[in-house]
Amino acid sequence: MINQGNNKIKRLLIFTRTNTMSHSPRILFFLLFLIAFFVLVGCSSDSRSTPEIDDSLSLKEQLQIVVDNAVDSGLPGISLHVQRGNENISVVAGVINLETEEAVTSSSLFHVGSTGKAFVATLILRLVDADFLQLNDPIDKWLDPAMSSMIANSDKITIEMLLAHTSGIEDYFDVEFAAIFGASAGKIWPPMELLEYINNTENLFEQGTQFSYSNTNYVLLGVVAERITGLSIGTALRQWVFEPAGLENTFGVFENLGQPLTTRGYFPADLRDALGNADLPIIGSALDTTVLINSEGLGDAPLHSSPSDLNTFIRTLLDTDILLSEELKEKMITESFPGVSGFGAGLFIKDDGNRLGHGGRGIGLFAEMDYIPSENISFATTVNAGFGDYDTLYNEYLYQLYFVLENSQ
Repeated sequence: MINQGNNKIKRLLIFTRTNTMSHSPRILFFLLFLIAFFVLVGCSSDSRSTPEIDDSLSLKEQLQIVVDNAVDSGLPGISLHVQRGNENISVVAGVINLETEEAVTSSSLFHVGSTGKAFVATLILRLVDADFLQLNDPIDKWLDPAMSSMIANSDKITIEMLLAHTSGIEDYFDVEFAAIFGASAGKIWPPMELLEYINNTENLFEQGTQFSYSNTNYVLLGVVAERITGLSIGTALRQWVFEPAGLENTFGVFENLGQPLTTRGYFPADLRDALGNADLPIIGSALDTTVLINSEGLGDAPLHSSPSDLNTFIRTLLDTDILLSEELKEKMITESFPGVSGFGAGLFIKDDGNRLGHGGRGIGLFAEMDYIPSENISFATTVNAGFGDYDTLYNEYLYQLYFVLENSQ
C-alpha cells in the first residue's frame, strides 16, 4: 500500500495536472508514470500548439478543428459538448472501436470514471434532503459491522467526510492493486474485497483535519446509498438522479436496459506490465482495456454517459432546484479547506470558486465536466484512451479547448 509520503505525491498529481479540473487518482500514482508526468507539467506553454482564432469561423467550426487535431495526433475518439448561453454545440471525431473503425457520434456512450462521483454525491445529498440520513451520521451507522471493522475510526468518520474526502481513509486503488486489477480482467469487485486492500491500515490523518482524495470514500458512499434505498447503485442513481435531471443517455455500469455498447477503451501496450501483464487484446500500439473499465461500477466510478448528458446534469444541478436544496447545493460547492482542498462535497472548485466540476481518468478513458457560471459556459468531453503518451495528447487537447472557449467571440 502507499504510505503517507507517497500520498503527498498523489495529492500533487491531482492538483497540478496541467489545465484540468483535477481527476481521479485512479492509478495516478503509478511510479512508472511519475517521470513522464513531471516532464509534461514542466514544459512551458511555448511547447504547446496555440490554436489560431479565426473570427470568420463559428464556435462550432473552431471546436471541430480542435477535436480533429487531437484525433489526428493520436487520440482514438473524442466527444465534446459545449453550452454557451443558449447555444448548444456537439462535436465529435475519431472512432469508438479501432478494429471496426466505427465513428464516434454525439450519443456514443463512454465510461466516465470518477466524473460519476459527482452523481453519487448528488444522490447522497438528495437522501439527506429527504431526511433518510444526516451529513453528520457516523458511517458505521450505515455499514455492516464486518465492513465497519475494516475501517479505522469508522465511529468518528461521517458521511460528510466521505463526500469531501476528509475522512483520512486510504485509497484502495494503488500500484499494487492496479496490477492485480489488470491481471483479473472481467472480475467484478464487491466492496468487501476492495476494503481488504486497506484492512488493518491506519488512516492517513485524523478524520476531518486534512484533505486526501480517495476512491474508497465513494465506494463506501455507494454502499450507504444501496443500504438506504434497497437498490443497486445504478438503479438508485437512475431513480434519484438520472430521471429527475432528464438524462436520456446515462446508465449505471451494470444496468441492462438495451443501451448501446460503450466506447472501447485504450491504454498504451508498452505499459502493459503496469497492469500485471493483463491478457487483453492488442490493436496496433494500444491495449484494449474495455473489459477493465466496464468492470468498474461501484460508487467511485458508477456510470456510462455522453457529454451532452454530463452537461445537462451539471447545469440542472447548479442552475435549478430540481436535484438539491440551496443549502445542500452550497455545501457541494464550498471548499472543505478554503484555498487548500479545492473540493467541496462532491465537486472540484477552482479559480477562486469560478470553475466547478469533476473529471474522470481510468485505464482507457478520460472525461471532464466543467462549468463557469459567471460566463455561462459549460462543457463536457470524453476520450476513449488514457495514460502514457495519451496523457500528453489529452493535455494538449484540453489546452487548445480552453483557449478556444476563452478567446472565441
